[in-house]
Amino acid sequence: MGHLGRAAQLAILAVVGQGVIYFLTIVLARRLGAEGFEAYAVASAAFTLMVMCTPQGLEKYALRLLPALFQRQAWGPIRGYLQFSARRTLTASIVIGLVVFVWAHYVADYPSATRMAFVASCLSLPAGALAHLYVELLSAAGRDIMATAVFRVVVPTITLVLVGFLLYLPIDVSGAMAVGSWGFAWIVALVVMALLFRHSVQKDVWTATPLPERSTWSREARPFLTYRLSLGLLSQIGVIALDRLHPSATATGAYVAAMSTAGLAIVLTTSTNRYYSCLLYTSDA
Repeated sequence: MGHLGRAAQLAILAVVGQGVIYFLTIVLARRLGAEGFEAYAVASAAFTLMVMCTPQGLEKYALRLLPALFQRQAWGPIRGYLQFSARRTLTASIVIGLVVFVWAHYVADYPSATRMAFVASCLSLPAGALAHLYVELLSAAGRDIMATAVFRVVVPTITLVLVGFLLYLPIDVSGAMAVGSWGFAWIVALVVMALLFRHSVQKDVWTATPLPERSTWSREARPFLTYRLSLGLLSQIGVIALDRLHPSATATGAYVAAMSTAGLAIVLTTSTNRYYSCLLYTSDA
């Protein structure tokens, strides 16, 4: 398959996934009510910001580092990076999740519905952060189409199915339940991508002695952390700021719906980044 063919597949998957997210947003906006949807939107924006900084740039740096290491069959450094990045991501997600939980419950004057949605976001963070790491690891191993399919399509589809099931039950669905549906989807995605990654790399990786280069990797990953934080702030800070300014819940919901529409263009323009990044750094090795 040519480069343009693979790029087209990645773009199609991204558009389909964003379409599912857009439909899910509309369903939740109509069924949760203004207050419930505002709680969902603010907690989801906080989750996005948290999940972009918890890997500390190590997930995007994997696209630069690992393809060349796979090409050289440097199994020890590969295993060292896998352990290092996973441990750093998990530790940071627990610490940041606890900080945000304390802030949302004891500092910010959020209503109870929003606080519960924040609880769901914080509990979902470890799985979500590791899933964001593994989508890049799987892409670096040459399975970019499968990684994009799971990340962009499977995760929002599982969330939509769970939300639909909850809406079918004779219960009052809350913003926290909707956020929790995303959390369950991230757990499924993490398990699937971890298994796919394990079967996508040579067995020598798992028997090699880890050779970590922690200081070098941390230093070289910082520009990617800056990029991720900048992207997260540009895309999500408006939701949180709007909520803190205390307009009507309807205004916040309208803003989120509009951003979801604009997100289609953003996802389309970034859908092939993983594929071409791997090609670039492999060819430079």
